[in-house]
Amino acid sequence: MAGIAILAKQLGHKVTGSDKNFFEPMKSVLLRAKIKVTENFNPKNLNKKIDLVIVGNVMSRGMPIIEKLLDSKIKYISGPQWLKENILINKKVIAVSGTHGKTTVSSLITHILEHNKMKPSYLIGGLPIGSGKPANLTKSEYFVIEADEYDTAFFDKRSKFIHYKPEILIINNIEFDHADIFENISDILKSFHHLIRTMPSKGHIIYNRSDKNILQLLDKRVWSKLTALKNTYWKNPKFRTKLLGIHNFKNIAISLTACQKLSLPIKKILDAIESFKGVKRRMEHVGCFKGINIYDDFAHHPTEVFSSIDSMKKYKNSSKRI
Repeated sequence: MAGIAILAKQLGHKVTGSDKNFFEPMKSVLLRAKIKVTENFNPKNLNKKIDLVIVGNVMSRGMPIIEKLLDSKIKYISGPQWLKENILINKKVIAVSGTHGKTTVSSLITHILEHNKMKPSYLIGGLPIGSGKPANLTKSEYFVIEADEYDTAFFDKRSKFIHYKPEILIINNIEFDHADIFENISDILKSFHHLIRTMPSKGHIIYNRSDKNILQLLDKRVWSKLTALKNTYWKNPKFRTKLLGIHNFKNIAISLTACQKLSLPIKKILDAIESFKGVKRRMEHVGCFKGINIYDDFAHHPTEVFSSIDSMKKYKNSSKRI
């Protein structure tokens, strides 16, 4: 929602917001953007003259501020729908989906395009290292977006990515996640297939062919062009990178494949990959204390936790790490 607030302000709107708590790095991001925020969901926030409320998916029926909103005549909309109607409708959307790696891949694709002077618009669910904000609106025809399968809002239980209408879709991996809204992996695959149904026939789907759930998804009807990630891209990588771990090699390989669809020369893509510093709180090296290297990682899904720990164990540098 911080990213959507930034985009709305770039369009010229006066933007304020509220949340239960504000944490770094997004707290500083909003302060730099001069977007006024208040802690807690106080119904009194709706007493002001408001043209539109963009409702985040953490909000639910029974919350006093939501009940007051529904009792009022104030217009409201979900973040993904607002984004589609006000910005994405005029863009060529590059959507990055999957259970893991969305933030890293969307950040890397954005970095590659920026490195090649393409200046894309973007909305990322994290903060790329060296970047001051998770979202930006430019005049470029391209918009890179992290495409989440979580639900849109309390009044729209479809996955967020249904609203994005991508021309290029990256499917990095699919595992069972979000047990609060999906009953099983079949539910998740159904939602992904709904996304595929919204894509144009000239669109591209770039996928990891070593993922059995993705292969099961693509056994259903597909109308867009398919490109499988080549295993040699990550098993025998030709790129140089600051990122650690096989999972990040896969993230880089699928980002490279996506950028080739934009006719970028391979050398320029590889140069950009080498200069990419990563994302805040994604295997981020935050310092060294008495010879011990300290990393900050946001991983919470069991697969992500395993990948992070495994990457540290296999890291060639023999120093101690936390």
